[in-house]
Amino acid sequence: MREKETNNEEIYKIHADLCQMLSNPTRLKILEKLKDREKTVSKLVKEIGVRQANLSQHLAELRKRNLVKDRREGANVYYKVAYPKVVKACNLIREVVFEQLTENKELIEE
Repeated sequence: MREKETNNEEIYKIHADLCQMLSNPTRLKILEKLKDREKTVSKLVKEIGVRQANLSQHLAELRKRNLVKDRREGANVYYKVAYPKVVKACNLIREVVFEQLTENKELIEE
């Protein structure tokens, strides 16, 4: 029984670490931009509007946690989402945010 509790605690820690990784707006934008297909770093820089150095740091963190995968083709590095379910989870949370905003707006208008 104790081993199962320990394993469960470790799963909660991993889950919390993943949520912390996804708590950064730039990382959420990166995952959103990669949801349908892989893109180069330069394409992501243009679409997200951050400096390449900053984007590279975020991509390195996402890659380290196995949330994105990369491949090299010549001078270009292409990135894609490693687990599409992560994007689905982010979209579900975003729906909750919009529902909360709607509820708060209704409370303000009353």
